[in-house]
Amino acid sequence: MKRAFVFATLLITTIIVVVIAREPTRTTIVPDAFSADSFWNRPIPTDVRIHPSSAAIIEFLAQDNALNGCITLAGPADEWGMPIYVADGSSSTYNVESSKYNVPPEFASLRIPRGARPARTSDSEMVVYDIDQGFVAQLSKAAYNSDTDTWTVTGGSIAYLESDGLDSRLETSDDSRNRGSFRGYNGAVSSVHFDDVAAGRLDNVVKIGVNNSRSQAIPPMVGSDGDLDRLDAPLQGMHLRIRPDLDLSSLGLSDQALVIARGLQEYGAIIGDSTGSAIVLKLEDTGRSRLGGSWDLHRESLCAISSDDFVIVESDVG
Repeated sequence: MKRAFVFATLLITTIIVVVIAREPTRTTIVPDAFSADSFWNRPIPTDVRIHPSSAAIIEFLAQDNALNGCITLAGPADEWGMPIYVADGSSSTYNVESSKYNVPPEFASLRIPRGARPARTSDSEMVVYDIDQGFVAQLSKAAYNSDTDTWTVTGGSIAYLESDGLDSRLETSDDSRNRGSFRGYNGAVSSVHFDDVAAGRLDNVVKIGVNNSRSQAIPPMVGSDGDLDRLDAPLQGMHLRIRPDLDLSSLGLSDQALVIARGLQEYGAIIGDSTGSAIVLKLEDTGRSRLGGSWDLHRESLCAISSDDFVIVESDVG
């Protein structure tokens, strides 16, 4: 009996070790994306104009979204974070087919690390950087079939890292290969990277979702999944920021929350999605990405910043 117990224990331990070994551990830091003068990488200028409907839109967001319109964080304590992977020479190449939207041609030979898994949510999203190929891919409703060793999606996007990162449907885009089904945003800006916050910086514009928005869009978005027609509701593509005169250090934010807040103050966020509840900023899913660190945050870590502390600005996307 004792030998049987030892054998069973060793067998279980071996299985656990094998399973862990098959999970991709991301040791490569996610690269910076897009040209230095890209809209996504430009700080908001000091002379930026406030949108004439800013006050009405902020009031709408406060009333229409949960928690009085504060920006909530998805990922530190739930499954709505974004898994982020970096493909390399050891990754497998897949012909990723879409069952719904057309996907860019790069999906016909997309490198995905072995063991990569999408978020455990209805969206089943994930992001894959391929530094050698020079692009970042975002996958929607991604599914892996272990029996056939195949990946499928319902949509996806590609953005080239040395481009301006703007969707090719915009006249100001400098790369016709930047395209996909995400209506204008891309995998590099769809969530906050843990690497950046750990380094003490969030130096790019990010995408947020709001409960409800209008059915129209403005650049950098090229489409909207909103359905409202009221003028005080935000357009997808509107640029939200924390007021520059707000002293963030006086709010008692944690170190990680302060880094994110400073990024939202200096670079801001683009409204690019509908959430059906709260204003949401996605964080990287460090569990799925298998990083060495983890978030010291919770859903309401930024809620010391009230909706009154935000404004809509008229940024130049050109």
